[in-house]
Amino acid sequence: MWPNLKEIKNLRKKLKLSQKELGIACGISQPIISRIEQGKLDPPYSKAKKIFEYLESLKPNGRKSEKKAKDIMTKEVIFLNS
Repeated sequence: MWPNLKEIKNLRKKLKLSQKELGIACGISQPIISRIEQGKLDPPYSKAKKIFEYLESLKPNGRKSEKKAKDIMTKEVIFLNS
């Protein structure tokens, strides 16, 4: 079961995403995201699912936020003197 549609705005803000960024990532226009957040539009299940899956994937425990070695690697060699 998906969270309440009212949670979209809270999740989006916690993840520091704009409505436009969320819309682009989900293939939904910014005005539609705005209407969903305001409760003026009840989106089809497929759109709501896409939005929640994307937001969940960005949470710290989600798949897309996992760091890989290449994310923290640097070409600069760091030495420590003891």
